[in-house]
Amino acid sequence: MIVWLHGGSFKDGGGHLYPAQRLATRGDAVVVTVNYRLGALGFLAHPLLGEARASGNFGLADQQAALRWVHDNAAAFGGDSRNVTLAGESAGAISTCAHLAAPSSAGLFHRAILQSGPCVAGGSGNDPRPRRTAEDQGQRLVASLGLGTHVTAAQLRDPRLVTPEKLLSAAATTDTAFGPVVGAGLLPVGPEPAIAAGRINRVPVLHGINRDEQRLQVWGYELARYEGPVPADRYTAEIRQRFGGDATRVLLRYPLNRYDSASHALAAVLTDSQQAASTVETARLLSRRVPTFTYEFADDRAPWFRDFPEPYPMGAYHAAELPYLFDVGNIEPLDEAQRRLADHMIDYWASFARAGVPAVPGAPAWAPGTPGRLSVLALDTGGNGIEVTDFTVRHQHEFWSTVKT
Repeated sequence: MIVWLHGGSFKDGGGHLYPAQRLATRGDAVVVTVNYRLGALGFLAHPLLGEARASGNFGLADQQAALRWVHDNAAAFGGDSRNVTLAGESAGAISTCAHLAAPSSAGLFHRAILQSGPCVAGGSGNDPRPRRTAEDQGQRLVASLGLGTHVTAAQLRDPRLVTPEKLLSAAATTDTAFGPVVGAGLLPVGPEPAIAAGRINRVPVLHGINRDEQRLQVWGYELARYEGPVPADRYTAEIRQRFGGDATRVLLRYPLNRYDSASHALAAVLTDSQQAASTVETARLLSRRVPTFTYEFADDRAPWFRDFPEPYPMGAYHAAELPYLFDVGNIEPLDEAQRRLADHMIDYWASFARAGVPAVPGAPAWAPGTPGRLSVLALDTGGNGIEVTDFTVRHQHEFWSTVKT
Protein backbone atom coordinates (compact mmCIF):
# COMPACT_ATOMS: atom_id res chain seq x y z
CA MET A 1 0.00 0.00 0.00
CA ILE A 2 1.08 3.56 -0.73
CA VAL A 3 -0.18 6.44 1.43
CA TRP A 4 0.35 9.78 -0.33
CA LEU A 5 0.85 13.11 1.47
CA HIS A 6 0.37 16.08 -0.84
CA GLY A 7 2.54 19.19 -0.99
CA GLY A 8 1.57 22.85 -0.94
CA SER A 9 3.81 24.60 1.63
CA PHE A 10 1.59 23.31 4.45
CA LYS A 11 -0.94 25.93 3.33
CA ASP A 12 -2.50 24.61 0.11
CA GLY A 13 -3.35 21.42 -1.72
CA GLY A 14 -5.47 18.32 -1.21
CA GLY A 15 -5.40 14.60 -1.82
CA HIS A 16 -8.02 14.87 -4.58
CA LEU A 17 -5.50 16.70 -6.79
CA TYR A 18 -3.53 13.45 -7.25
CA PRO A 19 -5.67 10.93 -9.17
CA ALA A 20 -3.74 7.70 -8.71
CA GLN A 21 -5.27 5.35 -11.28
CA ARG A 22 -2.04 4.84 -13.26
CA LEU A 23 0.06 4.37 -10.14
CA ALA A 24 -2.47 1.90 -8.73
CA THR A 25 -3.06 -0.11 -11.90
CA ARG A 26 0.42 -0.26 -13.42
CA GLY A 27 2.02 -0.45 -9.99
CA ASP A 28 -0.49 -3.05 -8.76
CA ALA A 29 -0.80 -1.10 -5.52
CA VAL A 30 -3.51 0.22 -3.26
CA VAL A 31 -2.98 3.99 -3.13
CA VAL A 32 -4.53 6.18 -0.44
CA THR A 33 -4.37 9.97 -0.86
CA VAL A 34 -4.70 11.93 2.38
CA ASN A 35 -6.05 15.30 3.45
CA TYR A 36 -4.69 16.98 6.58
CA ARG A 37 -5.23 20.29 8.30
CA LEU A 38 -3.27 23.11 6.69
CA GLY A 39 -2.00 26.56 7.59
CA ALA A 40 -2.96 27.93 10.98
CA LEU A 41 -5.54 25.18 11.42
CA GLY A 42 -2.84 22.51 11.18
CA PHE A 43 0.41 24.10 12.28
CA LEU A 44 -0.27 27.06 14.57
CA ALA A 45 1.82 26.74 17.73
CA HIS A 46 0.89 28.68 20.87
CA PRO A 47 1.58 28.11 24.59
CA LEU A 48 -2.17 28.11 25.30
CA LEU A 49 -3.00 25.41 22.75
CA GLY A 50 -2.63 21.75 23.55
CA GLU A 51 -1.28 19.82 26.50
CA ALA A 52 2.36 18.75 26.80
CA ARG A 53 3.32 21.54 24.40
CA ALA A 54 1.76 19.57 21.55
CA SER A 55 0.39 22.45 19.48
CA GLY A 56 1.74 23.15 16.01
CA ASN A 57 1.60 19.56 14.77
CA PHE A 58 -2.13 19.02 14.35
CA GLY A 59 -1.57 18.39 10.63
CA LEU A 60 0.97 15.69 11.41
CA ALA A 61 -1.50 14.18 13.88
CA ASP A 62 -4.07 14.02 11.06
CA GLN A 63 -1.54 12.13 8.93
CA GLN A 64 -0.95 9.69 11.77
CA ALA A 65 -4.69 9.20 12.09
CA ALA A 66 -4.84 8.39 8.37
CA LEU A 67 -2.05 5.83 8.79
CA ARG A 68 -3.90 4.22 11.68
CA TRP A 69 -7.05 4.10 9.53
CA VAL A 70 -5.06 2.39 6.78
CA HIS A 71 -3.71 -0.11 9.31
CA ASP A 72 -7.24 -0.94 10.48
CA ASN A 73 -8.88 -1.05 7.03
CA ALA A 74 -6.19 -2.13 4.57
CA ALA A 75 -7.52 -5.67 4.15
CA ALA A 76 -10.94 -4.41 3.04
CA PHE A 77 -9.29 -2.80 -0.01
CA GLY A 78 -6.95 -5.67 -0.81
CA GLY A 79 -4.00 -4.04 0.92
CA ASP A 80 -1.54 -5.30 3.50
CA SER A 81 -1.30 -3.34 6.75
CA ARG A 82 2.13 -4.92 7.31
CA ASN A 83 3.52 -3.32 4.13
CA VAL A 84 2.68 0.39 3.99
CA THR A 85 4.77 2.96 2.14
CA LEU A 86 4.44 6.57 3.30
CA ALA A 87 5.18 8.89 0.38
CA GLY A 88 4.99 12.61 -0.21
CA GLU A 89 6.21 15.53 -2.28
CA SER A 90 7.49 18.90 -1.02
CA ALA A 91 5.56 19.58 2.22
CA GLY A 92 4.40 15.96 2.02
CA ALA A 93 8.03 14.82 1.92
CA ILE A 94 8.94 17.09 4.83
CA SER A 95 6.01 15.51 6.69
CA THR A 96 7.30 12.05 5.85
CA CYS A 97 10.72 13.01 7.24
CA ALA A 98 8.95 14.11 10.43
CA HIS A 99 7.27 10.71 10.72
CA LEU A 100 10.65 9.02 10.34
CA ALA A 101 11.66 10.91 13.50
CA ALA A 102 8.34 10.76 15.38
CA PRO A 103 8.31 7.97 18.01
CA SER A 104 4.53 7.73 17.87
CA SER A 105 4.67 6.94 14.13
CA ALA A 106 6.65 3.75 14.72
CA GLY A 107 5.06 0.72 13.08
CA LEU A 108 2.57 2.77 11.03
CA PHE A 109 4.64 2.52 7.81
CA HIS A 110 7.39 0.28 6.48
CA ARG A 111 8.95 2.27 3.61
CA ALA A 112 9.30 6.00 2.92
CA ILE A 113 9.42 7.99 -0.33
CA LEU A 114 10.55 11.63 -0.20
CA GLN A 115 10.12 13.74 -3.34
CA SER A 116 11.66 17.23 -3.23
CA GLY A 117 11.73 17.44 0.54
CA PRO A 118 15.10 16.48 2.03
CA CYS A 119 15.28 15.60 5.71
CA VAL A 120 18.21 17.99 6.22
CA ALA A 121 16.86 21.54 6.38
CA GLY A 122 17.60 23.47 3.19
CA GLY A 123 16.43 26.94 4.08
CA SER A 124 12.85 26.69 2.86
CA GLY A 125 10.12 28.41 4.81
CA ASN A 126 8.58 25.03 5.57
CA ASP A 127 11.47 23.35 7.35
CA PRO A 128 10.74 22.03 10.86
CA ARG A 129 10.72 24.91 13.36
CA PRO A 130 12.00 24.95 16.94
CA ARG A 131 9.06 25.24 19.34
CA ARG A 132 10.23 28.62 20.67
CA THR A 133 10.32 30.05 17.14
CA ALA A 134 6.96 28.55 16.24
CA GLU A 135 5.30 29.81 19.43
CA ASP A 136 6.73 33.31 18.93
CA GLN A 137 5.21 33.29 15.43
CA GLY A 138 1.94 31.97 16.84
CA GLN A 139 1.78 34.65 19.52
CA ARG A 140 2.26 37.38 16.92
CA LEU A 141 -0.54 35.88 14.85
CA VAL A 142 -2.86 35.64 17.86
CA ALA A 143 -2.07 39.25 18.82
CA SER A 144 -3.39 40.32 15.41
CA LEU A 145 -6.81 38.77 16.15
CA GLY A 146 -7.83 41.65 18.42
CA LEU A 147 -8.70 39.52 21.46
CA GLY A 148 -7.18 41.91 23.97
CA THR A 149 -3.99 41.98 26.03
CA HIS A 150 -4.55 38.88 28.17
CA VAL A 151 -5.71 36.16 25.80
CA THR A 152 -7.01 32.91 27.28
CA ALA A 153 -7.22 29.40 25.87
CA ALA A 154 -11.02 29.63 26.12
CA GLN A 155 -10.98 32.67 23.85
CA LEU A 156 -8.80 30.93 21.27
CA ARG A 157 -11.14 27.95 21.24
CA ASP A 158 -14.35 30.01 21.08
CA PRO A 159 -15.66 29.71 17.49
CA ARG A 160 -17.61 32.94 17.94
CA LEU A 161 -14.42 34.89 18.61
CA VAL A 162 -11.99 33.02 16.36
CA THR A 163 -13.67 31.73 13.23
CA PRO A 164 -11.64 29.68 10.74
CA GLU A 165 -11.97 32.54 8.26
CA LYS A 166 -10.61 35.06 10.77
CA LEU A 167 -7.72 32.80 11.71
CA LEU A 168 -6.75 32.10 8.12
CA SER A 169 -7.02 35.78 7.22
CA ALA A 170 -4.69 36.69 10.11
CA ALA A 171 -2.21 34.03 9.01
CA ALA A 172 -2.15 35.45 5.50
CA THR A 173 -1.20 38.92 6.76
CA THR A 174 1.52 37.98 9.27
CA ASP A 175 5.01 36.53 8.85
CA THR A 176 3.94 33.15 10.16
CA ALA A 177 5.70 30.19 8.54
CA PHE A 178 4.06 26.80 8.66
CA GLY A 179 5.56 23.37 9.04
CA PRO A 180 6.29 20.77 11.71
CA VAL A 181 7.22 21.97 15.20
CA VAL A 182 10.16 20.36 17.03
CA GLY A 183 10.26 19.99 20.79
CA ALA A 184 7.99 17.83 22.98
CA GLY A 185 4.68 16.43 21.79
CA LEU A 186 4.58 14.47 18.55
CA LEU A 187 8.05 15.52 17.36
CA PRO A 188 10.45 15.75 20.33
CA VAL A 189 13.56 15.79 18.09
CA GLY A 190 13.88 17.12 14.55
CA PRO A 191 14.53 14.79 11.59
CA GLU A 192 18.16 15.79 11.01
CA PRO A 193 19.46 15.21 14.57
CA ALA A 194 17.21 12.15 14.95
CA ILE A 195 18.71 10.53 11.84
CA ALA A 196 22.24 11.48 12.89
CA ALA A 197 21.69 9.83 16.28
CA GLY A 198 19.93 6.80 14.81
CA ARG A 199 16.74 7.63 16.69
CA ILE A 200 14.40 7.08 13.76
CA ASN A 201 11.85 4.60 12.52
CA ARG A 202 14.21 2.40 10.53
CA VAL A 203 12.61 1.76 7.16
CA PRO A 204 14.08 1.80 3.62
CA VAL A 205 13.97 5.25 2.01
CA LEU A 206 13.71 6.34 -1.64
CA HIS A 207 14.30 10.07 -2.04
CA GLY A 208 15.43 12.76 -4.46
CA ILE A 209 14.86 16.14 -6.06
CA ASN A 210 14.35 17.65 -9.50
CA ARG A 211 17.34 18.99 -11.41
CA ASP A 212 15.97 22.54 -11.76
CA GLU A 213 13.99 22.70 -8.50
CA GLN A 214 14.25 26.42 -7.88
CA ARG A 215 13.16 27.67 -11.31
CA LEU A 216 9.55 27.50 -10.14
CA GLN A 217 10.30 29.38 -6.92
CA VAL A 218 12.37 31.99 -8.76
CA TRP A 219 9.48 32.53 -11.17
CA GLY A 220 7.13 33.14 -8.23
CA TYR A 221 9.66 35.50 -6.64
CA GLU A 222 9.98 37.40 -9.92
CA LEU A 223 6.23 37.91 -10.19
CA ALA A 224 6.16 39.42 -6.70
CA ARG A 225 9.42 41.40 -6.93
CA TYR A 226 9.88 42.38 -10.57
CA GLU A 227 6.65 41.49 -12.40
CA GLY A 228 8.91 39.73 -14.90
CA PRO A 229 12.25 37.92 -15.12
CA VAL A 230 15.13 38.99 -12.89
CA PRO A 231 16.90 41.86 -14.73
CA ALA A 232 20.48 40.99 -15.61
CA ASP A 233 21.75 44.06 -13.78
CA ARG A 234 20.09 42.84 -10.57
CA TYR A 235 21.74 39.41 -10.47
CA THR A 236 24.76 40.53 -8.45
CA ALA A 237 22.55 42.31 -5.92
CA GLU A 238 20.34 39.23 -5.56
CA ILE A 239 23.37 37.07 -4.77
CA ARG A 240 24.83 39.61 -2.34
CA GLN A 241 21.51 39.85 -0.54
CA ARG A 242 21.45 36.09 0.04
CA PHE A 243 25.09 35.22 0.66
CA GLY A 244 26.68 38.26 2.28
CA GLY A 245 30.42 37.80 2.74
CA ASP A 246 30.47 34.68 0.54
CA ALA A 247 28.70 36.43 -2.36
CA THR A 248 31.90 37.16 -4.33
CA ARG A 249 32.85 33.49 -4.27
CA VAL A 250 29.35 32.50 -5.38
CA LEU A 251 29.42 35.00 -8.25
CA LEU A 252 32.78 33.67 -9.41
CA ARG A 253 31.45 30.11 -9.31
CA TYR A 254 28.13 31.01 -10.99
CA PRO A 255 28.92 33.89 -13.40
CA LEU A 256 25.94 35.32 -15.23
CA ASN A 257 27.53 34.79 -18.66
CA ARG A 258 27.39 31.02 -18.13
CA TYR A 259 23.57 31.02 -18.19
CA ASP A 260 20.80 31.93 -20.59
CA SER A 261 19.38 34.48 -18.17
CA ALA A 262 19.64 35.89 -14.66
CA SER A 263 16.58 33.79 -13.81
CA HIS A 264 18.39 30.57 -14.72
CA ALA A 265 21.56 31.66 -12.94
CA LEU A 266 19.75 32.52 -9.71
CA ALA A 267 17.74 29.28 -9.87
CA ALA A 268 20.93 27.24 -10.32
CA VAL A 269 22.52 28.90 -7.28
CA LEU A 270 19.47 28.29 -5.10
CA THR A 271 18.91 24.73 -6.33
CA ASP A 272 22.51 23.76 -5.66
CA SER A 273 22.89 25.58 -2.33
CA GLN A 274 19.57 24.45 -0.88
CA GLN A 275 17.92 21.35 -2.33
CA ALA A 276 20.96 19.59 -3.80
CA ALA A 277 23.23 20.17 -0.80
CA SER A 278 20.45 19.02 1.55
CA THR A 279 19.82 15.94 -0.58
CA VAL A 280 23.48 14.89 -0.38
CA GLU A 281 23.53 15.27 3.40
CA THR A 282 20.18 13.52 3.75
CA ALA A 283 21.50 10.58 1.73
CA ARG A 284 24.70 10.37 3.77
CA LEU A 285 22.87 10.44 7.09
CA LEU A 286 20.15 7.99 6.10
CA SER A 287 22.51 5.50 4.45
CA ARG A 288 24.24 4.97 7.80
CA ARG A 289 20.98 3.71 9.24
CA VAL A 290 18.71 2.33 6.50
CA PRO A 291 18.80 1.24 2.83
CA THR A 292 18.71 4.54 0.91
CA PHE A 293 18.02 5.04 -2.80
CA THR A 294 18.56 8.51 -4.29
CA TYR A 295 17.24 9.91 -7.58
CA GLU A 296 17.32 13.09 -9.61
CA PHE A 297 14.36 13.78 -11.91
CA ALA A 298 16.05 15.36 -14.91
CA ASP A 299 13.61 15.67 -17.83
CA ASP A 300 14.27 19.23 -18.99
CA ARG A 301 11.21 19.06 -21.26
CA ALA A 302 8.79 18.28 -18.44
CA PRO A 303 5.24 19.41 -19.30
CA TRP A 304 4.14 22.84 -18.11
CA PHE A 305 0.76 24.15 -16.90
CA ARG A 306 -1.97 24.57 -19.51
CA ASP A 307 -3.32 27.86 -18.13
CA PHE A 308 -0.01 29.76 -17.82
CA PRO A 309 2.43 30.63 -20.59
CA GLU A 310 5.84 29.18 -19.77
CA PRO A 311 7.85 32.28 -18.79
CA TYR A 312 11.14 30.76 -20.00
CA PRO A 313 12.46 27.18 -20.23
CA MET A 314 11.57 25.77 -16.81
CA GLY A 315 13.37 22.44 -17.18
CA ALA A 316 12.83 19.90 -14.41
CA TYR A 317 11.18 22.39 -12.07
CA HIS A 318 9.75 21.76 -8.60
CA ALA A 319 6.80 19.33 -8.85
CA ALA A 320 7.54 18.53 -12.52
CA GLU A 321 7.77 14.79 -11.74
CA LEU A 322 4.21 14.57 -10.44
CA PRO A 323 2.47 14.08 -13.85
CA TYR A 324 4.72 11.06 -14.40
CA LEU A 325 3.19 9.34 -11.36
CA PHE A 326 -0.31 10.82 -11.12
CA ASP A 327 -2.98 12.03 -13.54
CA VAL A 328 -2.73 15.59 -12.27
CA GLY A 329 -4.93 18.15 -14.00
CA ASN A 330 -4.09 21.37 -15.84
CA ILE A 331 -0.79 20.00 -17.17
CA GLU A 332 0.20 19.52 -20.80
CA PRO A 333 0.12 15.81 -21.77
CA LEU A 334 3.21 13.64 -21.73
CA ASP A 335 4.73 12.73 -25.07
CA GLU A 336 5.72 9.19 -25.99
CA ALA A 337 9.23 9.35 -24.48
CA GLN A 338 7.84 10.88 -21.32
CA ARG A 339 5.20 8.16 -21.04
CA ARG A 340 7.97 5.56 -21.20
CA LEU A 341 9.84 7.39 -18.43
CA ALA A 342 6.60 7.57 -16.43
CA ASP A 343 6.16 3.81 -16.77
CA HIS A 344 9.70 3.22 -15.52
CA MET A 345 9.19 5.59 -12.58
CA ILE A 346 5.95 3.90 -11.55
CA ASP A 347 7.66 0.51 -11.83
CA TYR A 348 10.54 1.68 -9.62
CA TRP A 349 8.21 3.27 -7.06
CA ALA A 350 5.93 0.21 -6.96
CA SER A 351 8.84 -2.23 -6.67
CA PHE A 352 10.21 -0.21 -3.77
CA ALA A 353 6.79 -0.16 -2.11
CA ARG A 354 6.45 -3.94 -2.43
CA ALA A 355 9.91 -5.05 -1.37
CA GLY A 356 11.95 -2.04 -0.22
CA VAL A 357 14.18 -2.22 -3.32
CA PRO A 358 13.50 -0.37 -6.62
CA ALA A 359 14.44 -3.28 -8.90
CA VAL A 360 12.75 -3.44 -12.32
CA PRO A 361 13.53 -6.14 -14.93
CA GLY A 362 14.92 -4.56 -18.08
CA ALA A 363 15.47 -1.16 -16.45
CA PRO A 364 18.82 0.23 -15.24
CA ALA A 365 19.92 -1.07 -11.86
CA TRP A 366 19.43 1.29 -8.93
CA ALA A 367 22.01 0.74 -6.23
CA PRO A 368 21.64 1.99 -2.67
CA GLY A 369 24.12 4.57 -1.45
CA THR A 370 26.58 4.26 1.38
CA PRO A 371 27.92 6.95 3.75
CA GLY A 372 31.08 7.15 1.64
CA ARG A 373 29.53 6.73 -1.79
CA LEU A 374 26.49 8.60 -3.05
CA SER A 375 24.74 6.73 -5.86
CA VAL A 376 22.13 8.81 -7.71
CA LEU A 377 19.94 7.58 -10.55
CA ALA A 378 19.00 10.31 -13.05
CA LEU A 379 15.49 9.87 -14.46
CA ASP A 380 15.51 11.46 -17.93
CA THR A 381 14.14 11.12 -21.46
CA GLY A 382 17.12 12.69 -23.23
CA GLY A 383 20.76 11.70 -23.57
CA ASN A 384 21.27 8.20 -22.22
CA GLY A 385 17.92 8.23 -20.48
CA ILE A 386 17.92 6.66 -17.03
CA GLU A 387 21.50 6.40 -15.77
CA VAL A 388 23.70 6.90 -12.73
CA THR A 389 24.82 10.54 -12.51
CA ASP A 390 27.55 12.36 -10.61
CA PHE A 391 25.14 14.44 -8.59
CA THR A 392 27.75 16.03 -6.32
CA VAL A 393 29.78 17.34 -9.26
CA ARG A 394 26.80 18.59 -11.23
CA HIS A 395 25.49 20.50 -8.22
CA GLN A 396 28.93 21.56 -6.93
CA HIS A 397 28.48 20.09 -3.49
CA GLU A 398 32.14 20.42 -2.51
CA PHE A 399 31.94 24.18 -3.10
CA TRP A 400 28.69 24.58 -1.17
CA SER A 401 30.07 22.68 1.79
CA THR A 402 32.38 25.68 2.32
CA VAL A 403 29.73 28.39 1.96
CA LYS A 404 27.53 29.70 4.74
CA THR A 405 23.95 29.54 3.49
